[in-house]
Amino acid sequence: MSQPELWIAFALTALITLSTTAHVAIRHCSRVQLSERLERLGRGNRLEQFTTHRGTLVFCTSAVRIAAILVLVLLVAHVLAPEGGRETFAQYLGAFAISVSVVLVFGVAIPNAWARYGGDAFLVATLPLLLASRHVFSPLLMLERLADGFVRRLAGVPKGDAKQDEADQIEKKILVAVSEGELAGAVHEEDADMIESVMAFRDKDVAEIMTPRTEIAALPATATLIEAKEFIGRLGHSRIPIYAESLDDIRGVLYAKDLLMLDDRDFFDPTEVMRKVPFVPETKKVSDLLAEMREKQVHLAIVVDEYGGTAGLVSIEDIVEEIIGDIADEYEPPEPEPMRRIDPHTLEIDAR
Repeated sequence: MSQPELWIAFALTALITLSTTAHVAIRHCSRVQLSERLERLGRGNRLEQFTTHRGTLVFCTSAVRIAAILVLVLLVAHVLAPEGGRETFAQYLGAFAISVSVVLVFGVAIPNAWARYGGDAFLVATLPLLLASRHVFSPLLMLERLADGFVRRLAGVPKGDAKQDEADQIEKKILVAVSEGELAGAVHEEDADMIESVMAFRDKDVAEIMTPRTEIAALPATATLIEAKEFIGRLGHSRIPIYAESLDDIRGVLYAKDLLMLDDRDFFDPTEVMRKVPFVPETKKVSDLLAEMREKQVHLAIVVDEYGGTAGLVSIEDIVEEIIGDIADEYEPPEPEPMRRIDPHTLEIDAR
């Protein structure tokens, strides 16, 4: 092997190592840690560019790595060829074996370790070069986009929002990590359930967690103060909806605390004491409702169906229970068993 060929081999090996390290680091880097490093160096604006072109950079580093490996195989085959003779299958086989050994060490083992222990620092140092590489590979990127669109249509997958797709992938990775941590004993079952509940929280509709209309305890607008106090004392609820003609005509919500200041001999009109209550559709996301309730500083919302009728109600407690599980207060009776045996051949099962 001549000296120029030796230098070319070294350059190709270095290119394989660097491109593979970049490829692995881009795919598995922590966005938070990368952001912190860029902010410390005053390059915070680079993060948005990296996030936007992340898929493109993965393709570019793959293209560089594959091209470098192919050239290295051809170079080794040329070096192994006899003087003045033609390359044979044996030379190509030997070149392949040598190239595979080099790639396994410098294109797999070293880059994976480098990306694992110093991937964020490597990305910060090489990010300007990586972002510039997408302009060099723009013709190939056009072909990649065409191929991606063709395969996507062939598979019948609709075109989605790129940011939403990335968010979904991150969510899946988190859930997989939680499941693996639970199996390994690093994450307790209760903690895993809570994390999974939080991840599923934003996709839930209000209709999934509401107290249905048939279980709503409400007072008519004609109720007296004594009736209201007895009703609240019997149920143990701190907030009671007030309706006019029927549950489809809820006017507001009565707070138990507001009744403590009233004397039984005073004239009492529930509509003058009650507070306003927000009305939300069944399809509203639970996360959006929580934000709205926090903004309006209310603990109860009435859920309406598509026709404007009352479908149920949702409280702050219902929302919190979706994350941490059931919360039983002092007034709630013990939950009945979901399944009760009536006789040897009959079971009574809670259908809710």
